Amino acid sequence: MKLVSSAFKKMMRSWNLQCLLPKSLPPDLEYKLLIRMLNRKFNPQHSGIVQFAYCTMNTNTCLLERYCTCLKQTKSENGGSFLESKI
Repeated sequence: MKLVSSAFKKMMRSWNLQCLLPKSLPPDLEYKLLIRMLNRKFNPQHSGIVQFAYCTMNTNTCLLERYCTCLKQTKSENGGSFLESKI
């Protein structure tokens, strides 16, 4: 799974695509989410990068499950919150 996921990500980079996934994902979940990219339509870019992400910013429906970075919210001084993203 790790080898196929790594090759798939390299192939995506060759088309200027990137899928934002946390590094802590187990290999089977990473593979499953990367393969779902095949169902998405996109226009290849000659410059820049098209980024896809699965985080919905809603911890109840997030496909990244307990590995999602939106679970690591930190309260700010003014009472709001911000996301600490380590992708």
